[in-house]
Amino acid sequence: MFTMEWFERIGLNDKQKKLYLHLLENGALTASQLADELKEQRTNIYLITDELVALDLIERNTRQPVARFMAANPARLQQLIAKQQQDLAVSAKQLRKILPELQGRYVLSSQKPGFAYYEGIKGYGLALDDMIRSGQEVCVFGSSNVSVARPDAWTL
Repeated sequence: MFTMEWFERIGLNDKQKKLYLHLLENGALTASQLADELKEQRTNIYLITDELVALDLIERNTRQPVARFMAANPARLQQLIAKQQQDLAVSAKQLRKILPELQGRYVLSSQKPGFAYYEGIKGYGLALDDMIRSGQEVCVFGSSNVSVARPDAWTL
């Protein structure tokens, strides 16, 4: 039996799950048929089908006067999970890159002595803003070309 928890883990809500499984069991149906059989408003059916089409879990056949929806091969669920894993790997890589800056901001905002890590000219600008905001002594290490990008850095 299909549990809602499994579908939730891959990002589907209860209505999406019900519609997808209904199409798997009943073949191609119109929005009106889906609305009647699932006891849902037709406008909601269109919203749900749009979401499932975007996930490639159902297909919209518009070759007939009235569009019909049908479930895609369930193997697409595996493809959906693979894509989510790839997206998660990219997010993890991005987090590793920005984590030092986030930790620095956390330490500084919690009024504890600490450090903040910034990179590049944008990072130097953020460091200057933090120094002005804190009004406390700050030790900065940077490159000599900063004065070109932020001449105001030397007028404090």
